[in-house]
Amino acid sequence: VNAEKSSLVNALAQETRCTVGPLPTTARSAEYQLELEGRPAVSLVDMPGLGNGTAPELLAQAERADLVVWVASATQPARGPDRQGLNHFRAWATTQLVRRAPRVVLALTHVDELRPANEWMPPYDVAAPAGPKARNIRAAINSVANALDLSADAIVPVPHRGPLAARHKCRAPGK
Repeated sequence: VNAEKSSLVNALAQETRCTVGPLPTTARSAEYQLELEGRPAVSLVDMPGLGNGTAPELLAQAERADLVVWVASATQPARGPDRQGLNHFRAWATTQLVRRAPRVVLALTHVDELRPANEWMPPYDVAAPAGPKARNIRAAINSVANALDLSADAIVPVPHRGPLAARHKCRAPGK
């Protein structure tokens, strides 16, 4: 909840498709077609945050997915709901005999809000971090990878929404 899933859909679409706000705004799943010039069309499904019976919907969407983009905030220390949801997804994935389960990539949002909070001068090389911000982004990636049993290479750091987020990115580990 409030990990910036809808904001990520808007950023990928390069236009406002989803309502965003300080309180949860996604009450049910919504599918968006993205057709960007020079790229194949893709379908993105924006889902509500974990909890309140979202597991069946997650698995229904995963059945038709090629990729699951799991979104979690770097500034949210509680990883229990994400771990539980991913474990549920992994248990389902082991039962798939007809097709391979989709790969999971985690978008780690709010990395610009990590310490030092007043520093944001991307790009940051988090594969070989030199300064305090890059080291903290890398530490957050490693912490989340450990807590959620993911490879650090499957985690992409993403700044919070806003004008800076649209223009600046971090280089993901191994990318």
